[in-house]
Amino acid sequence: MDTLYFLDFLDPILFQGKGKFVASSKARNDVTKIVRDYWQCEYLPIIRTKQSKFYGVLLLLYKTWRQLHHVPKGSTVFFQYPIFNNQAFKIIAPLFKKFHSIALVHDLPSYRHHKRPIKEEIAILNCFHTVIVHSQNMKERLLKDGLKSRMVILEVFDYLLNEKQTIHRQDNTIVFAGGLSKSLFLKDLSFLPFKNIHFNIYGKGLMDGVNAKNMTYKGTFLPDDITDIEGEWGLLWEGISIESCQGSLGKYLTLIAPHKLSLYIACGLKIIAWESSAMASFIIKNKIGITIDKLENLEETINNISQDEIEKMEKNVKKVAHKIREGAFLKEALSKAISI
Repeated sequence: MDTLYFLDFLDPILFQGKGKFVASSKARNDVTKIVRDYWQCEYLPIIRTKQSKFYGVLLLLYKTWRQLHHVPKGSTVFFQYPIFNNQAFKIIAPLFKKFHSIALVHDLPSYRHHKRPIKEEIAILNCFHTVIVHSQNMKERLLKDGLKSRMVILEVFDYLLNEKQTIHRQDNTIVFAGGLSKSLFLKDLSFLPFKNIHFNIYGKGLMDGVNAKNMTYKGTFLPDDITDIEGEWGLLWEGISIESCQGSLGKYLTLIAPHKLSLYIACGLKIIAWESSAMASFIIKNKIGITIDKLENLEETINNISQDEIEKMEKNVKKVAHKIREGAFLKEALSKAISI
């Protein structure tokens, strides 16, 4: 195999301990480990330093040019996207024309936050020869919006863990993890009159008013240590409503493979997901959980699952969890991208 060059833009915040409870740092770090270990690539780190905006960008551009200067023409160069300042990126984008450049999408800020025009993000992604996207839905949306680069579908992010790590099985308990300040639906969820199911909530930023007999706030945990998690199911839901995943985050869920899904599967949890999410098809195809239209139907839906179906789901979750824990999904997607 020809040498794979990995151009990795690193934020110093990850070296200061501030990102240790943040799942996004876990996702990028796992990708780095998989690519470096599996492909034994030529690793080209670029550490961002605290400078004034102008000189900081100049220094970043110089470091990037210096790293790419010695990469042979026609080589495959891998990136994690988003990278850095988009305006600065446009300056060095012409350098990539002599390489087979591959970008793995972690996030699409213009689709999540709508703070910049989508066409600007598409223009950046079109600088790469191949883009690894989350789902079929994301591929179709990017095509519609003008992406011309080749695309490979990841399906789901990997979540590296020590094989000996396990969670505490707690029957009829549903785990929800994430940045809780944006999960506004939790307030209404706490008022639903469930009788036999309980929720364990993990993360930072729990809002006032989320307090119910069927809900327990469990605090935070280190992404690399799942041993404090207790439950049987993992809930994939976002937005402002229990009726459906509404709002910008709900719409974003129709495109992405959330990293919390990877966490849930790596924990061995069966999945509960919004039926219109991008991951609903992955869950159904692999028979690792259920999809629902609104949260008030949750208990009834679970009660209607037979014990035989439960056992099959748990067996399937173990199979997918093994693949996720060893980085199999990225290995397959990046292998396809390299071979194009």
